[in-house]
Amino acid sequence: MSGGAFASALATSDGQDGDKPKLETAAVETAERESADAESQDFSRLTAVDDENPTFAENGFVSAANGHANGANGVSPSVYDHAVSNGADEGEDLAAYGLEPDSPADALDPDETAAAEDGFDVDEDDALALDAAPDASPAAPMPDANGAGALSAKTNGYWSDEFEDEDDDDAIADGFGAPAALLGGAAGAAAVGLASSARDDDDDGFDEGAAAAMWKRPSIDLLIEGEDNRVSEDELDKTAEIITRTLGEYGVEVEVGHVRTGPTVTMYGLVPGYVRRNRVVKEVDDDGRPVLDEAGKQISKRVEQKTRVKVDSILAREKDLALALKTPSLRLETPAMGKSLVGIEVPNPNPSLVTLRSVMKSGEYQNVKKRAHLPIALGRGSGGESVSFDLAKMPHLLVAGATGSGKSVCLNAIVSCMIMEKTPVELRLLLIDPKRVELTPYNGVPHLLAPVVVETDSVVGYLKGLIREMFDRYRRMEEVGVRNIEAYNNKMPDKMPFLCVVVDELADLMMTAAFDVEQSLCRLAQLGRATGIHLIIATQRPSVDVVTGLIKANFPSRISFGVTSQVDSRTILDTAGADKLLGRGDMLYLPIDASKPARVQNVFIGDAEIADLVNFWKSTPWPRLRQIDLLAGADEEADGGSAGSRSQAAAPGRDDMMDKAIELAMSQRKLSTSLLQRRLRIGYPRAARLMDQLEEEGVVGPGEGSKSRDVIINQS
Repeated sequence: MSGGAFASALATSDGQDGDKPKLETAAVETAERESADAESQDFSRLTAVDDENPTFAENGFVSAANGHANGANGVSPSVYDHAVSNGADEGEDLAAYGLEPDSPADALDPDETAAAEDGFDVDEDDALALDAAPDASPAAPMPDANGAGALSAKTNGYWSDEFEDEDDDDAIADGFGAPAALLGGAAGAAAVGLASSARDDDDDGFDEGAAAAMWKRPSIDLLIEGEDNRVSEDELDKTAEIITRTLGEYGVEVEVGHVRTGPTVTMYGLVPGYVRRNRVVKEVDDDGRPVLDEAGKQISKRVEQKTRVKVDSILAREKDLALALKTPSLRLETPAMGKSLVGIEVPNPNPSLVTLRSVMKSGEYQNVKKRAHLPIALGRGSGGESVSFDLAKMPHLLVAGATGSGKSVCLNAIVSCMIMEKTPVELRLLLIDPKRVELTPYNGVPHLLAPVVVETDSVVGYLKGLIREMFDRYRRMEEVGVRNIEAYNNKMPDKMPFLCVVVDELADLMMTAAFDVEQSLCRLAQLGRATGIHLIIATQRPSVDVVTGLIKANFPSRISFGVTSQVDSRTILDTAGADKLLGRGDMLYLPIDASKPARVQNVFIGDAEIADLVNFWKSTPWPRLRQIDLLAGADEEADGGSAGSRSQAAAPGRDDMMDKAIELAMSQRKLSTSLLQRRLRIGYPRAARLMDQLEEEGVVGPGEGSKSRDVIINQS
């Protein structure tokens, strides 16, 4: 008998003369038996999860079919409705129907009743949580002992398939584990509500705010503290005395005006003295007549003349100072410390290790972080001050340095700092590592657009995919009527994440496909800033064939570690000085708004810290992220060619530049090897091989000595 039929029968029996206790007792027993059977069927799977754990039955699971009934007291909703409809007082006559006045069933208000009809066992605290998650889907309660880590366990692949049912397939497909739908009370409602709000009916729609609320940033405790090895005052005074005495021996008078101690070097600020000369001058009176002594001779006197010491005379004594200080190299700059001083940077006997944690905890970095979109902790200057910058304002960074100078550690520190400060909703990364060992430890973090790219042949495809994404963002900005990504994110709910491309070795890419790589990088550097695309490129060979003029023009911010020659220093920084660096993270940093480079000791991050950081992101539950497929349009571009070209592309031994050579041939009536060299920017051996392949494929005619060949593909 259904609950409604039983209520009607009971109401009818109450209105008739005479008492029929047997009929009422039979009807109540029948209703309770049907309710118990329905509950046992609905939760047979849940109770079978752990036979040894009785908390499932003790907590009294409630299904949507049973409304707001409490399974522990075994009373169906129809009995409660009948009791209330007959005017039973909550503190008196409810006991006649088997209800306790303080039982959960009689404490429900209309809002809680509606929530209970959707399948939630609601109490007063849960009702407040449900208000914060209006889109929550029905969820069955689950004991806290089994549901606390359910979402994390499912999303990390540790949840058993025994806990899943068909109703959870949609949640699993969207990146939310089935345990989120099994959390009890308001906790389950809030979890499912976040999952629902992060999805949209349209596959392309995505609520960035709801997804961002589910991310938890890593703690700074994952990083280690560094030891600060300060130079003693006695050592500072001794070095200052050696500098003053050595220059004085060469007739250069100076005075040490200011000293600043850094982690690697100490800067001594010198105040230029005077060049003193004495000459004999004959005395004259006020009328210009000579003054005579008693013997009638003109009186003479000695006068001292002072002129300032030239800065060049101090700079010329660089090697003499290095010899006196027993150091391999010194670096002099002027003006120094923002004052009228000549600065001399002397290496410390015991350099200090600058850790990423120490710089991120500094006040300078916290000030930059408040107003920066992509804050980066770079290191400490020669005076011990923290150096930080906003990558969004750089907007691109070029890094160079010899092998072992600290270039790869710098890239690891920059990437680690970004993924510590920004969630995958705010920042996505594309890491390119031809060396296969420097950036591959970051595989598995949710910030990556794709696994770390290690094959140089596929790099051009990813760069062209970024160009397509860039123009797609420009079209979206045009529709909204904004100029940059900051204005777009402030105006629209579907926020666009920043995209950062990190290339560990540019020289390998330039050797593989110099023309395509240079063209793609320059186009991204010229147009990518407004769309939130930023590039960080590193190379260990800063020669003019790798760091070309176009690349230098589009990368205004640069970092140079130790290089082997002054020519390489001028190539990367347009000034000398990088050839005198000490290595091990010692760098010259030239931001976009500075006129000359500053000396900085780069932060250090170890392999253990990187592993802890990556493991944190791997163990964090992942909500659904916006899909950015950089290779989606590559097949469409390939389909634009001719059928013959597509079939020939798969031929073994076919040159990668063959398609461009065919395109060039179709625009010419005659083709020569020298024309291929000029237009494709390749050497003679490769151009000759291309000409032979063009002849084999019937694009050009046979050769006639040194004459240009006829293009026969146009004639056919």
